[in-house]
Order: sequence, then structure tokens, then C-alpha cells
Amino acid sequence: MPFRFHIPSVTLEDPDEVTDLAFACFLLAYIESISAARALGLRHRYAVDPRQELLGLGMANLAAAVAQGYPVAGGGLGMKTISGWQALFLLYCCNRILLNSSVAPMPH
Repeated sequence: MPFRFHIPSVTLEDPDEVTDLAFACFLLAYIESISAARALGLRHRYAVDPRQELLGLGMANLAAAVAQGYPVAGGGLGMKTISGWQALFLLYCCNRILLNSSVAPMPH
């Protein structure tokens, strides 16, 4: 699938319809990320800066938006080893391959 960049059409009513949901999703993503960071900080004895976590989450979501990717949230599911990340990546790839035809008709 070739990379296509397009700017969607936006009406004046669109931001009002999604503002509440977008804020709720942002709040849940931030709470999940900071909770995971604090848990790992306690486990490995390092300080966590909530502002730095918010900046990192925002930059990751900005990069995902530019690349037309999925929103980023969470703290990595608590994985410690590279094999856990590799298994998650393989699961993601299998889902993309197997479900690609069923989600292709969805608007984006």
C-alpha cells in the first residue's frame, strides 16, 4: 500500500462533535502512561517527571498523526525483555495482515 498524504475535509461542526471524546481519550492515555512510568520508577528507583511524560506522549502522537499511524498511549505493558516486544510486534503484524481486508473499507 503506497503512502498517501491527504488533508481531510473539515466542517465547522466537526470539532464540536469530537472535542469531548478526544479530551477523554487524552486524559486516559496520560493517566495510563504516567501510572506505568511511576510504577517502573518505583521499581527501578528513579524519579519521573510528569511534564516530560506529557511531552513524550504528545510528540509520539504527533509523529503518529503525521505518519497516519495509530495513536500512542500506555506504558509498554510492563515488558522487560526484547523478546516481549518482539512477540507484541509479531502479534501486531499478524493482525495487520489478517484484518487488513476487513478494515480497508473503513473511512480514514
